[in-house]
Amino acid sequence: MITQADFEVLPVRKEWTNIGVDYALRSWTQTFNRLGKKNIYSRLSKIIVGVVAEQATRAALESYKIEFDSAGATKWYAIDRYDMGVRGKAIDIKSIFVDRDNRLQIRKLARVGCLPDLQNNLIKFTALVPADQFNSVSAKNRAGREKIYVFPVVDAHSVVSPSVGRNCHLMWDYRWLKKAEEKDSVKLGKLRVKSQRGGRIRLIGTTGKNDLVVEDVMADKGGRETKNSFWQLFAIELIGKQPIDLVVKTEFGRLTEKIQAKFGFEFGSDGEHLLQNDWMSVGLGSGTVYVCGFATDRTLRVKGRSYPRYSKDVLQYPDTLISNWGLSFQELSPWPKISSV
Repeated sequence: MITQADFEVLPVRKEWTNIGVDYALRSWTQTFNRLGKKNIYSRLSKIIVGVVAEQATRAALESYKIEFDSAGATKWYAIDRYDMGVRGKAIDIKSIFVDRDNRLQIRKLARVGCLPDLQNNLIKFTALVPADQFNSVSAKNRAGREKIYVFPVVDAHSVVSPSVGRNCHLMWDYRWLKKAEEKDSVKLGKLRVKSQRGGRIRLIGTTGKNDLVVEDVMADKGGRETKNSFWQLFAIELIGKQPIDLVVKTEFGRLTEKIQAKFGFEFGSDGEHLLQNDWMSVGLGSGTVYVCGFATDRTLRVKGRSYPRYSKDVLQYPDTLISNWGLSFQELSPWPKISSV
């Protein structure tokens, strides 16, 4: 049984967030969109939270001088295997996000008595693993290692201002991403970028399947051409705080992406038609990571129970949007004991 005294409490570090943004910008089209979210920038936030939780877990392991390996760390284009290994076992990190900008979540946490003193009420939370990951096939797909689930809680702001976050533009059209029906479409070739205002940008994509390329270009009125010939383009990062107008054209395929010198991403009233996709600021605001307890795969299967989709029995969320398997935080093992499992 754990108490809040067993939690490792760490402030969200800027370098962790930057690692998360870097990983998210290159991997967001490859990750499984389990919640089916249409807002592609919210998908970035989910990836960033996961990376921050992983970095905090690493820091906690180091603080206890527990050796770990990263043999199973997921490549940017691959389906998750496991996050790290300890004593021959696979550590699978399942982060819980307390989003200070999610009014429904914050209202519920206040109503059930978890706020304002979140740290001393985390013990009321529920440790969850998505049901589709907790089946026998997924359990065996961990390089033959027994699994240990760790449940860090990231308590932070998801909405960041352009002066705090990193400003980017995600490609919406499948022809840029080579997804679905466009997976075999013609390569993009060299890209020509042009801006009336001018500014430095970073292009993130590939030169071929799984061959990541990141290239910085100074966009100006006359237009500049990339050195690399692109196959996919995932994202464009603005190296600066002020939004710029930008036009990106492909060498092949006659594709043009026009970005206005403003921030915004918006759907029409039908929730389907994309009205705006310009620059967005991503990252995490100031906050705290609580590296809480853990459960072995065996313990979770014996003591755990089903939490169906739209369950109201999970305090940390207004409801569950997917089916999960889980157990209460009180039933987890204390974090420092992970080295002796």
